[in-house]
Amino acid sequence: MYYSTPKKLIIVGGADFSDDLFKEVYDNELPIIAADGGANFLAENNIYPELVMGDLDSVSEQNVQNIEPKKIIRIPDQDSTDLEKVLLNTQSPLTIGIGFLGSQIDHELAALSALAKFPEKKIILIGEHDIIFLVPPNFSLRSYVGMRVSLYPLDEVKVKSDG
Repeated sequence: MYYSTPKKLIIVGGADFSDDLFKEVYDNELPIIAADGGANFLAENNIYPELVMGDLDSVSEQNVQNIEPKKIIRIPDQDSTDLEKVLLNTQSPLTIGIGFLGSQIDHELAALSALAKFPEKKIILIGEHDIIFLVPPNFSLRSYVGMRVSLYPLDEVKVKSDG
């Protein structure tokens, strides 16, 4: 375990997302970790992460050189994604991920698989058009007319809808 916090944790990945979306998610009081290429976005915005973690094949060499060596955790393993590497090596009550949705479909599917791989962790992935999380066994949601809700069951489920 490389990092543990009692606060919410923000993980930034390398997929494209708008500055506006980041401003909605970012809180300078919360720790932030760059998953590989997410370090490029943070460097461009003068935001200094607690750690940069991953195989580091997407972060620019210049950005790597501008980060304190003790804050770089290079995990060369190619059998896991950078998001999985971060989730495996961090602990927090809630993890918010941005920069994992809406770019390459294979990367997005891998991010969704990470949610299923770590069911004990509370993880929310936020994209330009979606908020994705693994629904706990008992879950209730109040919605409004026209609200889009999509469910993708990974196991047998029971759903009840009123109204």
